[in-house]
Amino acid sequence: MKFIDKEGRIGGKISVIDIIVIIICIVVVFAVFAKFHQGHTDASDMESKKITYTVEIQSIRQSSVDSFKTGDWLYLDSNGDAIGQITACDVKPAETAFSTDDGRWVNGAVEGKYDLYLTVKADATENDGHVYVNRIDELNVNSDIKMCTKYVEFTGTITELNR
Repeated sequence: MKFIDKEGRIGGKISVIDIIVIIICIVVVFAVFAKFHQGHTDASDMESKKITYTVEIQSIRQSSVDSFKTGDWLYLDSNGDAIGQITACDVKPAETAFSTDDGRWVNGAVEGKYDLYLTVKADATENDGHVYVNRIDELNVNSDIKMCTKYVEFTGTITELNR
């Protein structure tokens, strides 16, 4: 008796094509299992904690500065999720680099423009070193985010994140 007969069956009972189909099915089952069971921390296991972060808004007018008040809530412009409450507002004159007549670059004040630094308090969770507010909105240092309050829309840069 030959190992594979004329009809392509092993030992006269199982087809080579059947074996290939069975192997492919096993591989697909393992791939699906690996995809959906990756060992991530379950959302219910993540503990919420208070964080503070600083948002810098560069070169805005005085009327925009006046629109920010301590106690106001910040929202993501994209989906309207609340991402924290303003606890402090620090205003400094805006500066930019200027070229002098002798070719040097120096920082100088921009007339009528201000840099605003918002200190924001939020409830957040941390997972694998990433910080999330609302369990889905990730906060990263040096990221530009379109945000709003109930009075003004703006793009701010997260400059500091204290866990």
